Amino acid sequence: MKPEPLDFDRKIKKISNYIIELLIFTKLSNEEKKELKNTLETEIDELINKIKQRIKSACEFYLRYKDNLFLLGQEHSEYIEKLKEFGYKIIDKESAEISSKYDSKKYNEWLFKLAFKDVMKNDINK
Repeated sequence: MKPEPLDFDRKIKKISNYIIELLIFTKLSNEEKKELKNTLETEIDELINKIKQRIKSACEFYLRYKDNLFLLGQEHSEYIEKLKEFGYKIIDKESAEISSKYDSKKYNEWLFKLAFKDVMKNDINK
C-alpha cells in the first residue's frame, strides 16, 4: 500500500450520504427528515474537525520529541521510567545523559506509538 494523505472529509461524507438516503425510507415527516439531515451534517463536520485537530496535535508531539529523548524527559516527567529503558539517565534535577545503549530507532518507534495511540480516544465525542 502506498502512502496517501488522510481524506476523512470525503469518506465520512460518503457514509453520511448513505445514512441520509436511508432516512428517505423512514416514516418521519419531511420536516423531521430535514432537521435530522441538518443535525447529522453538523455532527459529522464537528467530528471531522476534532479528528483533524487530534492528528495535528499528535504530529506536533511526535515531531517535537523525535530524536530528542532529553526534551521529552524534561517536559514530560511521566515518561521518565520508560525513557530509562532507552538509556536516559538522570544526573541531577536539571541534567541528564544518554547511555551507550540508546537506540534512536526504537525510541522513535515507541514515541510514534505514544503520539498516535489516543488520536481517536478520550474526549473526541465531547
